[in-house]
Amino acid sequence: MKNGATVKGAASVATALILLLARPVAAQAPQSPAQAAILAAKAGLTGTWALIRIENTDAKGKIERPFGEHPKGYFVYDSTGHVNIQIARDPPPKRAAQNATETELREASASYIAYFGTYRLDLEKQTVTHVVEGSTIPSYRNSEQVRPFKLDGDVLAVYTHFEHAGLNNTGLYSLVIGAQVAPATPV
Repeated sequence: MKNGATVKGAASVATALILLLARPVAAQAPQSPAQAAILAAKAGLTGTWALIRIENTDAKGKIERPFGEHPKGYFVYDSTGHVNIQIARDPPPKRAAQNATETELREASASYIAYFGTYRLDLEKQTVTHVVEGSTIPSYRNSEQVRPFKLDGDVLAVYTHFEHAGLNNTGLYSLVIGAQVAPATPV
């Protein structure tokens, strides 16, 4: 896939973080991690997905890539109903050799997101709900993050807002795209 947007500054990245992964929602009908894992396997979601790109798009269609042209990371939906997500900007922010400044620490913090927990699926609505247990974003802890998703072969697209489905017309949304990683071969 081709990447063509420019990287914005730290203030823009902080804004993108809110757009990328913040959407608290009301609880859905109970679904155990085991039930979610069964649905995920049927839908083809189970596995490790390597991050390809993250795009924020505004109402006018302007695209921004807050984690750079080639971000690093994984989305892991395992067979026990657990999720682990890690996203890192590439290239990472530069810092001083010994003592980082407050600005450098802020930029480093904004350049990496990680969280873990369990997940639930609603195949009818094409959403996955991340039930977050721990996160580098404090407001995510003990929250539920609903993500509309689309699978196309070995490519997974995860959205952070519902505009792509025509459910809201504010025009702001983020898109995360990953490619499924083949299982590791034992050495």
